[in-house]
Amino acid sequence: MGHVYRLLETRGRATAVDERSAAQMAAQGMRPDEIAEIAFMLDLMQRQNVAAEKQERLATLVEERSGRLSTTRRSRMCNKGYKPA
Repeated sequence: MGHVYRLLETRGRATAVDERSAAQMAAQGMRPDEIAEIAFMLDLMQRQNVAAEKQERLATLVEERSGRLSTTRRSRMCNKGYKPA
């Protein structure tokens, strides 16, 4: 789910697993069946209109799934005076 949320966060709710996304995931060591599952889940979420999370919520979900702050979330936190690890 982390990759699904990351795609939604960085590319918006109309995103899809295109050749570039698939190549990046493969370079990170993901198998083709895992990439297909991400594409399926993203498509399913879009059709059921649950891919419409607010940007801030998506950043939180990415952070929860990956254990890292997204660039967007890190920037917002720094702008508010927080110092993320």
